[in-house]
Amino acid sequence: MRSYAINIFNASRNQRPIALWATAESFVRPLAAIIIVVILGTHVENILIGYGLASFCILLLFKDIVFIKAKSSPPVGPNQYLKSELMKYSLPLVPLAVVGWITGLGDRYIIGGILGPAEVGIYAAGYGLISRPFLMGGGIIEQILRPLYFEAVSQGRDDARKILNYWLIATIIVCALGCLAVILLKDFISILLLAEKYRVAKDLFPWIAVGYSILVVSYVYEKANYAYKNTRYVFIAQFFGAVACMFFSIPLAIYYGVKGVAMAIPAYFSVQLIASVITSRRTQFQHKPFIAHSDMLK
Repeated sequence: MRSYAINIFNASRNQRPIALWATAESFVRPLAAIIIVVILGTHVENILIGYGLASFCILLLFKDIVFIKAKSSPPVGPNQYLKSELMKYSLPLVPLAVVGWITGLGDRYIIGGILGPAEVGIYAAGYGLISRPFLMGGGIIEQILRPLYFEAVSQGRDDARKILNYWLIATIIVCALGCLAVILLKDFISILLLAEKYRVAKDLFPWIAVGYSILVVSYVYEKANYAYKNTRYVFIAQFFGAVACMFFSIPLAIYYGVKGVAMAIPAYFSVQLIASVITSRRTQFQHKPFIAHSDMLK
C-alpha cells in the first residue's frame, strides 16, 4: 500500500505527501518502538511491533489522500493490449526478490557460516549505518527526475537522454561527496552513532560507501530499461550482481574475514553496474520508447 501510494504521488509529481510520509516514518517508527520496548520489555519482537504499528497508523493517516486521487481518475475498462503489455513488463521482475535478497542479505549468511554470528553483528551495524544514506540520496534524486524522464521517454522527446544524463551526473556528485565524507569522518561517525563494541566496523565504512555508490549509479541505468519496457535486462543485470556476490564474498571472507566481505561489495556491484550500462545502452539504441498512457488505452 505504501509503495502504491508513493508511486501515485511520484507519477503526479506531488512530492509534498512523499516528503511528509518519509518524515513521519523517520520520527514515529523509532518513537513507537521505544514506547513498546518500555512497556513490554527489551525484545527484538517488541521493536518490530512498534515499527509495524507506526507504519500502519501512518498509512491510515495518508490513505484518504491516495484514495481521493485514485477516485478522481476516470475508470478504465478492460484492454487486452494493456494486459499483455503489463504481463510482459512485470514477469521478468518476479525473480528480483530472490536476486535482491542475495546481494542485499546473502553476505550476512556467508559471514555467519564462515566466521560466526558475532561477526555478523559487527558487519550488519556498519553496513546498515553507511548504506542507508546513499540509498536515500539516490532515492531523493530519483523521486525528482524519474517522472520527468519517464514522461520524456513515453512522448518520444529528444530531451530524454539529456534528463538521464542530468540524473546520472547528480547521482555521481552526491555519491562522491558521500564517499569523501565517510572516508574523512569514519572515526567521528562510529563514535557518534555506534555502541563501543561495534566501532571496529569503522574500517568497513569506506568499502561499503564505495560499493553503495556504485549500486546507486547502476540504478540510474536500470531506470532506462524500465522506461523502455525492457525489464528482462533489469533482471539480467541484477542476476550478474548476485552471482558476483557469491563469487567474490566467499573467498574474500575466508582469506580476509569480515573486512574481506566488505571489500567484495564494490566488486560485485561493479559487475552489476557494468551489466546495467551495457543493457541500458542496448535498450536505448534498439527499443522503441514506452507507449504513452493515453495511446495505450485507446
